[in-house]
Amino acid sequence: MAISFALDKKLILLVMGVSIFTLSITAFLSFNYAEQILKERTGEQLFGESTIRGDTLRFLFESRVEQNQIIATDPMIKILVSDLNQTPEGELEDSIEGKRRDFLTEIQAFQTLIGFSIGFEDVKIIGKNGEIFFSLGRIEKNNFENDPLFQKGIQSSFVEFEPFQDTKKMIVISPIFAEDSKIGDEAIGVVIARMRTAAIDDILLNRSGLGESGEIYIVNRDFLMLSESRFIENTIFKQKVDTIPVQTCFTEGIDYEGLYTDYRETSIYGSSYCARDLGFVLLAEIDEAETIQPILTLQWRILETGLLIISGMAVVAFIISKSFSRPLIKLKNAANTIASGNFEVRTKITTSDEIGELSQAFDSMAQKLQDSIIEIKEKADVIKQQEDILLQFSDYSEKYCVCMIDIINSTKITTKLSE
Repeated sequence: MAISFALDKKLILLVMGVSIFTLSITAFLSFNYAEQILKERTGEQLFGESTIRGDTLRFLFESRVEQNQIIATDPMIKILVSDLNQTPEGELEDSIEGKRRDFLTEIQAFQTLIGFSIGFEDVKIIGKNGEIFFSLGRIEKNNFENDPLFQKGIQSSFVEFEPFQDTKKMIVISPIFAEDSKIGDEAIGVVIARMRTAAIDDILLNRSGLGESGEIYIVNRDFLMLSESRFIENTIFKQKVDTIPVQTCFTEGIDYEGLYTDYRETSIYGSSYCARDLGFVLLAEIDEAETIQPILTLQWRILETGLLIISGMAVVAFIISKSFSRPLIKLKNAANTIASGNFEVRTKITTSDEIGELSQAFDSMAQKLQDSIIEIKEKADVIKQQEDILLQFSDYSEKYCVCMIDIINSTKITTKLSE
């Protein structure tokens, strides 16, 4: 069975259909663009955080090395270390004790100049054979000859971390060269300085701009976390972080950005800062769920806006359809009235559009029809009167005769008559 709709409903359906189709395409494109833009924004934000904080950490590490080299390049320190390296083993202990005051004077001068501002806590000066010539703090072992930090420090300066209770200490190691040393000469000793990490923690624990799930932390070459986690307690030197950015940094020496699974087995969006030469990689991460939330919020707002627009278009379509259909319905009713025999109906629609013109033509047609009907009725009355006269004449026809007078052959009729 065919379904029919009135004109006003067809107009509403047409407007609604066009509106929904247009808004659907707009919403689809908006959803895609919104998701792309917000993901790019999140990536740019994390990249900016990792780059800025990574560069800050690099500057801090390099400045700590330079500050530690102030001790290593101090002329008096060099002389004291050279003298003790040449002291016979039997006299070494007494010589170390005798030169302790000289070492202490130089270290105190360093502390006054720089040390307190960088969280300087301890320093050890070690000879080329691993003997401890001076220690500001307590001595954990008598000889560092086989210590990996000492072995590496003989070659070049570097920064390392060591666990301390539930936190960490920064260790800065720098080689000591003789006063008259040349390029390629072996170091005559090593300076191992321990410093607090408050400045590093301030950089890493500042979570402004990272939302509810964002965090920044560093990982060393052993894939161990060197800073506090936002989600897990006591992670320093305990939490293994074997994620894609860490592997990429220490194997390829490059940064990484994108989606991956973090140490919590949670899907996150992250950006790394690789400082393989300094022995760490910095990671700026935020949960994928949080990055998606603004996208969902924006998409929902687009949907709400679309529904409001469609509702508004429905109201507008209803009003427009009524403005179109009302005069047409009036014309239809007038036509039905005329069809029933009433020719006096008029639409009297005065709009200045095609419907108005159609209405005027209809009224003109109705007027002409009415005039024609009146004229026909008048003629019918005349004919009726003539019929009545003829009927009266027929009643008396036997009493009358019809006579025709004509000149012979004057008409076609008479020419054909017989004599």
